[in-house]
Amino acid sequence: MLPISVALPGSPPIAKGFSAASGMLDVLAGTDSSGGTAAAERKGASLTGQQYQDAFFASSAWTGDAAARHVSLTAPLPGATPVTFASAQARSFAYQIYALIRRGARMANRNVNQNVGRIAAITFLCTLFGTIYFNLYARSGDYQGMRTLVAAIFMTAAFSAMLNMDASLPTLISQRSSFYRENAALMYDSGAYVLANFV
Repeated sequence: MLPISVALPGSPPIAKGFSAASGMLDVLAGTDSSGGTAAAERKGASLTGQQYQDAFFASSAWTGDAAARHVSLTAPLPGATPVTFASAQARSFAYQIYALIRRGARMANRNVNQNVGRIAAITFLCTLFGTIYFNLYARSGDYQGMRTLVAAIFMTAAFSAMLNMDASLPTLISQRSSFYRENAALMYDSGAYVLANFV
């Protein structure tokens, strides 16, 4: 397969270390999903997806009998019924959740910074709350001691929830663009994505 810049004259080069398929989709859509590296490398290229389409329809690959052959091959046969599907996605809702949980678990295992940060924060919080809980039950015989125990339990739950939310937000934000792209391509339902992230 030829590089994009050779296969489509005037197209920008793919960013170093970037997927060729994603680079081609970026060229045709006029977007940059490489995080800015592709935009820096494609200074002189200005063709859009519409210009590529116009160039193809004007080329010798399309003129002549190719257009008529394309129309004849894509036209439905007389009496044919259109193909229908039960849902927009190819797999069931349960399988989408399973696949997204599996992918999310792999991504979480590979995210070293998030895991180390979480372990360090949990260790600190466990030490902090351990000192708060130390000998707290012995002092909970009266009303004030019981209120202190309930407040300590509430703070433990609240801090743990906030810690996990703060650790997960940067990861979710970094996955937002791929979610939009994959959801628009009907790879999975947005409800399955939310449930998988919740799990």
